[in-house]
Amino acid sequence: MLPHEYASFFRILHTMVAFLIMSEIINANLTETEAIAEHSLEGVITWMHIISGFGLIICGFLISLRSIFMHMVRWEFCIF
Repeated sequence: MLPHEYASFFRILHTMVAFLIMSEIINANLTETEAIAEHSLEGVITWMHIISGFGLIICGFLISLRSIFMHMVRWEFCIF
């Protein structure tokens, strides 16, 4: 079995992380703290920035958990 066939979940998770990072970079220049309570374009972009940040945290946690449980702690942290 080829690597891209057995790790589809992992590949999709990495693709999601890449898109969320691009979203964070693009939206970072258009956010304002005061815009959170407003119903405007800046408010929508600020909330998109916040939601994609939380999405990155969740995806990073899932990638870490999968790596640790797949390879165990000994391999992941090079403990010999």
